[in-house]
Amino acid sequence: MIMAMIFLELDWCGRLDQPVNVLIENGHANAKQAILLIDQKQKKHSPEGLQINTYGLGGKIGNPILQAADMLAYGVREYHTKGESYFAGGISRASQKGQLIELPWDKSSIDAVRQEGMPGRS
Repeated sequence: MIMAMIFLELDWCGRLDQPVNVLIENGHANAKQAILLIDQKQKKHSPEGLQINTYGLGGKIGNPILQAADMLAYGVREYHTKGESYFAGGISRASQKGQLIELPWDKSSIDAVRQEGMPGRS
């Protein structure tokens, strides 16, 4: 979801050519799998998708960005297991009632947001 939201934000700002850096928390059971997926995407050299400059693993201690990502992941898990999320409700518009939007990493995300609207955008 984060990759799709980054892609959408860059499109919204007219900066799809801007590369991004990705830091994933080391130690999670799927961390190496996520790095492998990014590595495979990098090898395809796709000009259509998110342009990733650097990527790697890091620890949560001393990385506030990873700490914030952990809180977001908690909200997503809560939403998927309970059907609602107190955390998501705190960061979403009232009309969404604690719902989260999941999108793919490609241009179909842009079409979906244009149809449904993106939180915080008018």
